[in-house]
Amino acid sequence: MLIYGFYVWPEGISDSGLYNACVDLLRWTMQAGGIGLVLIALAHGTGRRWAAAADSLLSLLCGLIFLAVGGYWLIVDGGLQPILLLLFGGVLLHGAQLSWKAAGEARAAGCAEVRSPREREPSDPPRAPMVVSRSNTDALKPIDEPVSQDGGDAAADNAGGYLEALGREARRAGGDDGRPKG
Repeated sequence: MLIYGFYVWPEGISDSGLYNACVDLLRWTMQAGGIGLVLIALAHGTGRRWAAAADSLLSLLCGLIFLAVGGYWLIVDGGLQPILLLLFGGVLLHGAQLSWKAAGEARAAGCAEVRSPREREPSDPPRAPMVVSRSNTDALKPIDEPVSQDGGDAAADNAGGYLEALGREARRAGGDDGRPKG
């Protein structure tokens, strides 16, 4: 956005004053919005809580301008550029929604700063209940406790992780060294 606004520097050359005003509005949106988004990105990098709300508001404003100009150009002129403006306007609005949600979560948590997902406290992922078949005629049913295949303690069977459980299975099927008999 920033590079396009300053490097290409679009100017309206149409006979329509409204069309030329849209070109000027779009250029200033790209220039000022690009500078603003770079500054907000720097503030995000330092963990400032207000940056998420500012990002949301600036993305919302830029996205609405992109949608309005893109819609007008699509009606008046057609072509690829209005479609791209509509697409990028939608992307900016989605970014505004995500930033607003992040700012709200930070406010609700009372955080002094917004942390990236990598810096947040790890939480246990939701665990789905294990599903086993009790007989050939029963459907698969969710159960609270895992059931061992041989009737033993499933929690003890699963202790130590997947590779250790594989080793136990191999020792049961074969000799002490874990190799099958034969």
